[in-house]
Amino acid sequence: MAPVTQKGQGKAQGGRKAVIMAGGKGTRLRPLTCDLPKPMVPVANRPLLEHIVFLLRSHGFNDIVVTLQHLPEAITSFLQDGRDHGVKVQYRIEEEPLGTAGSVRQARDVLDGTFLVISGDALTDMDLAEALAFHRQRRALATLVLTRVESPLEYGLVVTGPDGRIRRFLEKPGWGQVFSDTVNTGIYIMEPEILEAIGPGVQDFSKDVFPALLRRGAPLYGFVARGYWSDIGTLEQYRQSHYDVLAGRVRVQIPGEQIAPGIWVGEGTLLEPGVVLAGPAVIGRHCHLERGSMLSGLTTLGDFCLVRSGAVVKRSIVWPRVLLDRRVELRGALVASGARLRADAAAFEGAVIARDTTVGQRTVLRPGVKVWPGKTIDAGVILGSSLVWAPPSPAALFGSTGVSGIANVDIPPEVATRLGAAFGSTLGPGRRVAVASSAGPAARMSKRALIAGLLSAGVGVFDLGTATLPVLRFAITLLRTAGGVHLRQRQGGDELRLEFLDQRGLYLERGQLRAVENAYWREDFARVPAAQVGQVAFLPRLVDKYLDELLAGVDVARIQQRHLEVVVDYDSGGVIGLLLPTLLERLGCRVHTVGDTAAASDPASAARRLAQAVLDHQADLGAAADSNGDEVVLVDDRGRLVGDEKLFALVVGLSLRRGRRAVAVPAQAPAVLEQLGQQLGARVIRTQANPRSVLEKDLEVRLLQAGGGQAQEWPEKASPWLFHPAFDALMALVEVLAALAGTEAGAPVRLSGLVDQLPGFHWRQARVPCPWQQKGRVMRLLLDQLPSEGGEGVRITHPGGWALVLPDADEPVFRIFAEGRSDEEADALLAHYSRILVSLQQGPGPDPAPAP
Repeated sequence: MAPVTQKGQGKAQGGRKAVIMAGGKGTRLRPLTCDLPKPMVPVANRPLLEHIVFLLRSHGFNDIVVTLQHLPEAITSFLQDGRDHGVKVQYRIEEEPLGTAGSVRQARDVLDGTFLVISGDALTDMDLAEALAFHRQRRALATLVLTRVESPLEYGLVVTGPDGRIRRFLEKPGWGQVFSDTVNTGIYIMEPEILEAIGPGVQDFSKDVFPALLRRGAPLYGFVARGYWSDIGTLEQYRQSHYDVLAGRVRVQIPGEQIAPGIWVGEGTLLEPGVVLAGPAVIGRHCHLERGSMLSGLTTLGDFCLVRSGAVVKRSIVWPRVLLDRRVELRGALVASGARLRADAAAFEGAVIARDTTVGQRTVLRPGVKVWPGKTIDAGVILGSSLVWAPPSPAALFGSTGVSGIANVDIPPEVATRLGAAFGSTLGPGRRVAVASSAGPAARMSKRALIAGLLSAGVGVFDLGTATLPVLRFAITLLRTAGGVHLRQRQGGDELRLEFLDQRGLYLERGQLRAVENAYWREDFARVPAAQVGQVAFLPRLVDKYLDELLAGVDVARIQQRHLEVVVDYDSGGVIGLLLPTLLERLGCRVHTVGDTAAASDPASAARRLAQAVLDHQADLGAAADSNGDEVVLVDDRGRLVGDEKLFALVVGLSLRRGRRAVAVPAQAPAVLEQLGQQLGARVIRTQANPRSVLEKDLEVRLLQAGGGQAQEWPEKASPWLFHPAFDALMALVEVLAALAGTEAGAPVRLSGLVDQLPGFHWRQARVPCPWQQKGRVMRLLLDQLPSEGGEGVRITHPGGWALVLPDADEPVFRIFAEGRSDEEADALLAHYSRILVSLQQGPGPDPAPAP
């Protein structure tokens, strides 16, 4: 080591320079620091480094050198030249780790006076001016800022004399070696002459430079500073530092406005009425906390977070751009940027969820579990050990009919564009598709982004504007396109669904959807030359053509003569708000409007309101259509709600009465439908349980009937009536209105009479959660132990009834359907097979007992 000649402190009094050592990897903070340097981890919604810069600036240290080694761009892009932070910043980057002293030595060309060195991974509010005054008073070569701690094992011990002169060092001792509780904070005030004692290569202040200088009798002093200091070296210390900030134990600048004692909220944040806040807590900028969510004690929420209704966050640290879905529970957890926790997920004490991780519905992270960046955890998993190397599961974006998620969170515009490019690439240049969306702003935004992706693949687009899914199906058949995409967003909601249709208006079959999925994840997009980019044709009035063709399928004059009174409840802001009133007006109905079912948070109360309005107006029926136009709720003239399965049976029966010779129904539909078909001399064809199978088989038999028994590819004239009436809310309603226009025994037909004429049935359904990874094993055990009839799922016949167990294609659940001779029998069958499914998840178990 080179000799040191102390030249005095004249220059030091005229300058305030500091060096921040910010090159550490932060390995003990992983997985938070897998792709982020430790000084950039947020503390109370500011990077730790920013707190250090504020501290230096407040004590007059405005000329700062930052030494970097690990992921330097993250720091340089944040601080830049320091102007935005009120300081001047320059950088020294280590190509290889040089140790604390070696890194500071790189700045020797600018350190021409007394300077301060501080670690970039410490949170402190110590009085640096007081330490500087001590240094100058003692005319020290170096002053080490010290503090006293309860457990000194992880720090360097320092013993000083009465005047503060250092007598002894010991790095990270065992308890048998502990001779003091006074430790080195990594904050030093130095004279530039000390740089002469630092040789080239790896050098550390506490291990190499200071012990050598002490042996030579150099004037090294220790100053025990007052105030808070925490070395954020572990996840536990990181969490505790947050708690200390919120509890007021350390003086730092907390961003945001203090709206109540101990509660800070950033600009642009929306707190809906009914949000529960209990301090201390910090909420970042542009967050959205929905009604019924709760944040309580010692919680930090980063910028641009969405906390949905029912979510509970306690003693947790949440970084920016995190989604906490409905009823998510966080207790003492750390959640990094971009993570998404789906509905009913939970993470408990010490759990760490790294950047861009997706936690599935009903998944639980037990205490202390760590999940590394970019992982996708399936729904229904109980994770008891850390997830480090497992690959992400990209297919979670796609369901059985397309893609669904939260608009602008799961599905931002760039995702919609990639989906459009992927779909267009599977179709090929020169093809055309029809695209429509619901009226929500996010749906319209995403539609434009999707169209851009389609055009980039050379695919032309018919833009229908805002239209329902049945209108889009009709448009595909009318325009003879290669397919279509519908984007739906419920009024007032943020869920977005993109549904992909083929050239017949059916949902894509699994193989076609998989091709789109593969193109999306591989980014295998067909980018055509500029001259071949697709073009857009706008057809917003095609909805009128749909209504014309829908009414062409019934006797409009006969319905008009009946002057039916109808109470309606619908999304007035969506396209259904234009279609439904126009349809009823053209059919001569007197309409009473009661509200907006699509916006109702409680569908049951909306149904009761509709039923009461029917009685109040003595109306013929009540109808509530969803904004997408594929589901309808009916109330009869006696104020009775027509349940989903009864409504399905009613619409199927009315369709058969009007001349259809065959109809498709899903595997789980009530057995009474076969009885209904026999009464009307028609065939009822069972299909798989998914909507595509029902629509496809029904279209096949419809085309066969239209061709006079000869199979045909497609009729000359497009019509909404080619499709199953149970999948089009307005078609189902028109079927009912056409039936009510008739008479029976000289009296007008009443909806209550039509419902009462249906054969009675007792049908039930239930859901049983099951992790994805157990579904296959459970199905195998079920098939081994139960006398299934074959086909989809496991179907078991019982005296007077049946049960069907189906693994859901989109969620980690089994669906059970049961029918019996009474409601009690159907409920008993549900309970029986639910118990079997639960027991099989816990182990093979004995053979199941006979069903009741």
